[in-house]
Amino acid sequence: SKIQICCGVDIFRSRTTPSPANVLVRKGEHITSKDIIAISYSQTQHFSLDFARGLGVSKKEARQYLQFKENEIVSKGHIVAGPVGFTKRVVRAPIGGRIIDIGDGTVIIRNEGKPGQLKAGLSGEVDQLIPGCGAVIKSFGCVIQGIWGNGLLGAGEMVMLLHHSNEEFVIDDLGSDLRNKVIVGGYCKSTAAIMKAAELPLNGLILPSISPELIPFVNDLPFAVILLEGFGKRPINSKAYDLLKRNTGRFVEVIGEPLDRMRGVRPEVIIPKVSGEENELPEPVDEYFKGQKVKVISPPYYGKIGLLSKLRGVTRLPN
Repeated sequence: SKIQICCGVDIFRSRTTPSPANVLVRKGEHITSKDIIAISYSQTQHFSLDFARGLGVSKKEARQYLQFKENEIVSKGHIVAGPVGFTKRVVRAPIGGRIIDIGDGTVIIRNEGKPGQLKAGLSGEVDQLIPGCGAVIKSFGCVIQGIWGNGLLGAGEMVMLLHHSNEEFVIDDLGSDLRNKVIVGGYCKSTAAIMKAAELPLNGLILPSISPELIPFVNDLPFAVILLEGFGKRPINSKAYDLLKRNTGRFVEVIGEPLDRMRGVRPEVIIPKVSGEENELPEPVDEYFKGQKVKVISPPYYGKIGLLSKLRGVTRLPN
């Protein structure tokens, strides 16, 4: 899917859960980015526990050592059967759940899974419901899409720490006044800067790129992170830089969803705007045309913004 950097446009985003869910919102309802729109449960698990073998007794004898009855709930690690013998041997539950069946020396434990909360991620209006999955949310404003996200969501006042495209993000940039802010920094290769950001903490971090060695540290951060250009020392593109700079101090929403080309999902920054504000940038289009502004995504001009001067049409590949 194309990377979009646009402003003054209607934004529609589908927010769904990977498993069946109870949808909590109504069509037409106004919501914020932090609102929970659906609650889902992970897939039900069943576990067969051979407690007779665990106790080292016969199946017929084992039942007298059971500590639970059918339909009772057991927690992970609790003693299901025993103690037995001089060594006081016991059998503990490997998972938590409900005992749904007791057989000859075995019990079946059913685990319903943990509830998962799906947050809206962006503020706006519920445009339509997706039964059993989630909803489509409609918003209005600016969109800046990136290359990589750490899977988390965030929102807050945006602070611009990037004063020129080649600036580096370092620990000295981070002061206590940035606590709970969404900050825009430069290329980062400093582990210390990432750890300091975690200590504050921030509500979101927008960077053009990072050194690949920092990926494990960034994945452990408790807030949303988006890379606009990817990995290695890559400066921010001029279009995204200008748009972020013009909107510094405004409330922004950071959706760090990982790139999924099949669903057309990209990590992105959304700057909600009031309907009727000036459309500063053109709406995204599906077709390319001569004179169109585009972003180069291959070396040696990676990240640069240019104008299309010639179209070669469709090319059939050998395969």
